[in-house]
Amino acid sequence: MVLRLDERRRLARSGDESMSATAHRLRSARFVAGVSQVQIARFGWASPDLVHVEDAEAGRVMPNYALLNFYWRRLRLTADFFETGKIHEIRVEIEDRLFAALKAQME
Repeated sequence: MVLRLDERRRLARSGDESMSATAHRLRSARFVAGVSQVQIARFGWASPDLVHVEDAEAGRVMPNYALLNFYWRRLRLTADFFETGKIHEIRVEIEDRLFAALKAQME
């Protein structure tokens, strides 16, 4: 999927630092990672608890370090992507799937 830069920014809600935009990006990343919220909570010794994962994806809280660390280890997505929608460091290997997931979240 080849998208123009402005379309990619729109899908990632770049510049939007709201909890709902962060939740939009978290849900899309989880889809790309192919895991459930429970699997994230059981990832390792420093994993976020399930309630936090659910609350972050619902836009009730901002993601904590443990949740951001999970996505860094799994997909190499930075905190900047989740917090502000910066798209310049997204890996080529996941780019198409991530933007497709972001688009599906908007529909």
